[in-house]
Amino acid sequence: MTSKSLIILNGPGSFSAGGNVSAEEVQALCAQACEQQGLDMEFRIAASLNELLDWAQQAGDTHSAIIVNPTGKMAADDDQEKLEAALSAGNNSGKPIVDVRISNIFVDGDQHPLKVATGKTGFICGLGAEGYRLAIKSIASKLEMSAAVTS
Repeated sequence: MTSKSLIILNGPGSFSAGGNVSAEEVQALCAQACEQQGLDMEFRIAASLNELLDWAQQAGDTHSAIIVNPTGKMAADDDQEKLEAALSAGNNSGKPIVDVRISNIFVDGDQHPLKVATGKTGFICGLGAEGYRLAIKSIASKLEMSAAVTS
């Protein structure tokens, strides 16, 4: 991966919650947005919470930023805490992380934004697939500003 690479992690059930957009549509939208912003992209959909946790913990080793849509419904607060810990671990420290949810979790009820101790840039919910495009644009801007500061 290049110095401007993004991994997009989607938990199990991420696309069933929004109901009106498929994983393929979101992946195509993300690929187009990343190309426009000059970012390399990797798009993943986890089959289980454990797979998502593994990917989240390793993401910072090979990518400069992370977008995460944890899942349609986190099974328990404990699951969310595990994901928060994974995103705060290792080489993820200080890297832009955006939590994206297709549906509006405040209307839907029992979900909460992720609390990531290091690097979390923002949280977007309720905008459907457009939330991914906005997250990509924000991350590209953050990476550009970071590159300008270090040059």
